[in-house]
Amino acid sequence: SGKVTLPWALYHGERAGIKLHVSYTPHTEMLLQVVETTGLVHDGPISEKLADARFIMVKDRAYLKIKRIDQFVSDQQKFVIRMK
Repeated sequence: SGKVTLPWALYHGERAGIKLHVSYTPHTEMLLQVVETTGLVHDGPISEKLADARFIMVKDRAYLKIKRIDQFVSDQQKFVIRMK
């Protein structure tokens, strides 16, 4: 169970979860930045740390506000939104 293998990352009851938030560039095929969080940490603030107009942001619609899309457009930040 997650409780045994990842006691520091408890998520729901006996389950545990970690997330890796990654900034990647296809030009060098290398990771630029990796931020590890537990499953309970909200994605929004972490993704803000990885925002960079040189790269395409991939976002989940569930965690994206319309205001943020407007900001991406004005900052010329390329982005893709996963709708479902």
